Amino acid sequence: MRGNAGQSARGRTSIGHLRRHWHAEVPIGAWPVEVTHKGSLFGGLFILVFGTIWGGFPVFGMLQQGAPDLSRPENWLFLLFPVFGLGILLYGLHLLLWRKTVTLDGLFVAVGERGLFGSRSWQEPLTAYRGVLSRSRRVQTKNSSYTLYLVELLHGDPKRTINLYTARRQEGWRAKWEAYARWLKLPALEQGESGVVARDVEDLDKPVAELIDEGKVAVDYDILKQRAEGLAVDIEGEAVVATRTRPQVSLLGMLLFLAFPAAFLYIGFFLGEGDAVDEMGRLVVGAMGVLFGALILAGLVWDRLTRRRLRIAPDRLTVTSVGPWGEGRGRSLDAGEIEGVRVAREHENRRPAVLIQGDRRTLAFGRGLPEGSLEFLRNAVLAKIAKHHGRRA
Repeated sequence: MRGNAGQSARGRTSIGHLRRHWHAEVPIGAWPVEVTHKGSLFGGLFILVFGTIWGGFPVFGMLQQGAPDLSRPENWLFLLFPVFGLGILLYGLHLLLWRKTVTLDGLFVAVGERGLFGSRSWQEPLTAYRGVLSRSRRVQTKNSSYTLYLVELLHGDPKRTINLYTARRQEGWRAKWEAYARWLKLPALEQGESGVVARDVEDLDKPVAELIDEGKVAVDYDILKQRAEGLAVDIEGEAVVATRTRPQVSLLGMLLFLAFPAAFLYIGFFLGEGDAVDEMGRLVVGAMGVLFGALILAGLVWDRLTRRRLRIAPDRLTVTSVGPWGEGRGRSLDAGEIEGVRVAREHENRRPAVLIQGDRRTLAFGRGLPEGSLEFLRNAVLAKIAKHHGRRA
């Protein structure tokens, strides 16, 4: 690995404490850069205490009454407590001792990992990596859900993919992706519906209009002559306005949503006397069914009353909601800021949409529409940009 000790000291950082707040970032700086991941101190101590309680107290109680006769197979169940307790204790110790160090020097990626069960290390040339991938992931927990915005150094072997950046806020995510691609001199990768799409480093900060002029982004004008299913397309002055003609939630989806509170309502108000749940329990469950049902119904009514609209004007693109009360302000992106227009999933567990990307934000529109309609929208945006912002306009 090239570099010197002084540079390594400047580039070294520990991000174990940052991960607990869902933010991690490999610093961009002089080579080599070294990042250390650590196990959770609180998590390790909690598991040690839990393992002691699980394995220690039952064994102590059994020994107080005399050791069980292990010659009888039915007494072998007693071994579950010390065996599982010991396993939990070992895992807790491993979590306390675990360290993973990632070092990048511009030519190689080196990883060293050690813990209770030993250590291992490996090294890969930077040329073995496909590029720098930006992606988002939806996380669902017991009490909340949120989105993680990730930048990764992508390898063909998932075990050798390196996380470069993780955050819960979208702001700055795309800029980090571009900065890492330039720093590592690797292609910038995005996940599209047809697979991973690569962009050259020198193209990352170019607006779409310039990429169209250079022939790196093509506009399919033929698809604009076709009917876009699920969309009403109008011309308002110099703006193209595409409005969804149907709700985002289908009838089947609506029934599935309503099945959840319906089960609570049945237990709360229709379960017969003498069944498994007492009167107070039924009232609590029924009240939860009323609350969940009201919230879901409100969302479904809103979905039925409103329609999403994409306004493609020469100077900006705006995504709004339109209802009986009129059109809202929505979210906008200046046309000159747009650096990418593609059909892809905003998160891996969502349906495809047209993603209009800039450094500040990404606008998503058309989730759940047919593929041909999404391609129509993508090319409508590109055609408007090419006409008003390209050098050949």
